[in-house]
Amino acid sequence: MALAVDITRIPIYFSSGFLAQEFYYYLPLLFIIAIAGSYIGKKIVNRIPQNIFRKVVLMAIMIISLKFIYDGVQRLFLS
Repeated sequence: MALAVDITRIPIYFSSGFLAQEFYYYLPLLFIIAIAGSYIGKKIVNRIPQNIFRKVVLMAIMIISLKFIYDGVQRLFLS
C-alpha cells in the first residue's frame, strides 16, 4: 500500500523540484533499500507482540514530539 502511494508521489516530487538532478542516480539504490527495509521491518514486527510494538512506537513518537517542542521553544527564545 505504501509503495503504491509513494509511486504516485514521485512524479510530483520531480515536477516540483524537490530533488535536484545530481541526486537522481541515488534513486535505484534508495528503492532497493526501501524494499529491503520493508521486508526486514515486517519480519521484525511479526516477532514482536502487538502490545509491546504499540508501546515502542508511542514512545518513539513521544520522544520525537518532545524534541520538536524543545527545538521550537529554543528557537522562540533565542531568535
